[in-house]
Amino acid sequence: MDILKAEAAYLNADVGVRSWLQVLPHARRSSAGAKRACLWREGIVQRREDFATLLREHQLVLSITWPITSGSKRAEDVQADLHAAIEALLARITGPHGDKTHDGRFLSVVEMASDPRIVVAVGDPREVLAQPPDQAQGRERPALSATIRYPVLETVDG
Repeated sequence: MDILKAEAAYLNADVGVRSWLQVLPHARRSSAGAKRACLWREGIVQRREDFATLLREHQLVLSITWPITSGSKRAEDVQADLHAAIEALLARITGPHGDKTHDGRFLSVVEMASDPRIVVAVGDPREVLAQPPDQAQGRERPALSATIRYPVLETVDG
């Protein structure tokens, strides 16, 4: 199973997430003006639980890019939109009550991991907001950024 494609599909299936951005499996080159999150795997820890059970714990990272356009939105509104997108992603990652498997894709998301935390880091908006929105063609626009790190567990035949 390609866990990045499976997890991106799960996150994108939520209308709350889709209304803010698109989650793409694997890191990609930036496309000017696109609000998106690239999902990539930071690491894997494999451990034997018992004679018949082999577990893989994947540390996933959602890297969010939130371009600032020269539109009419105030800087505070752009930041609030980014935070609303983060909240939508957190709600989807946490999952509904009683299902921490992301519809059976994994053994567990966050709960059974060795470090059962979701960690969000937001880039300093002051550095980005100090840059003027790009008016020139071909240059990248300033963008706010955030990362969300969380573990998923899967069982492996072994």
